[in-house]
Amino acid sequence: MTFISSPYLGLPDAFISITLTIKDREFKNSLNDPNSGDYQTLSGQIRSNFDKEFSNIPQYRGANILRLRRGSVIFDAEVVFVPGSEDEITRVLEGMNTTGVLGNFSLVPGSLTTTDIPAFSDIQMGIQYGGNAGDMLEITCTISGPSLPSFEWRNGSMILSLSTRVKIENNDKVSKLFVRKTAESDSADYYCIASKGIDTINSSVRVEVKVIPVVAVSPLFVSATEGNARTL
Repeated sequence: MTFISSPYLGLPDAFISITLTIKDREFKNSLNDPNSGDYQTLSGQIRSNFDKEFSNIPQYRGANILRLRRGSVIFDAEVVFVPGSEDEITRVLEGMNTTGVLGNFSLVPGSLTTTDIPAFSDIQMGIQYGGNAGDMLEITCTISGPSLPSFEWRNGSMILSLSTRVKIENNDKVSKLFVRKTAESDSADYYCIASKGIDTINSSVRVEVKVIPVVAVSPLFVSATEGNARTL
């Protein structure tokens, strides 16, 4: 079997932030909740239609739906693509804007607007930890800046990934790291690294795990006969 390597592998993502309006679509209150079934279904359909529209553009990498808003249904999204191919991506978007067609969705012609992706402006770290071996460690990393950044966690120079003890939860601009049953070897500087395209920001927090000493008393059993003294 022969594998053909794409010339775009290894390149960072680039983004165009857009807003479009779906024509004659009723907005339900459930669309305010990204976790609702209605939101998941509609956002999935929008992404699928973007994939179809860009199927002939190899530099296209996908679409992120950021939010759905009232009026009929307005959606804010990001088109993800290979750096340097903005002209090809923009040409397809302008075609949608003119024809009012996004796959099987009808759009309001002329409703397309584009905005710059904001840069990172701040990163905050918070920690909840008892400090003793065996305790649960929870570190929260919150960024100000672009939506849906990529997060990476490190213990010193080691990249952390999901395991029986390590859990990572990402929710838009917030990432949480959980380490169960901490041990002395978990003492380290913990780094949160957020990235969006070529833009990055990072911060760290120091964690020290204290091991409670165990005192052993020996002997556990002493026998004596009457009249004989024993000293413990």
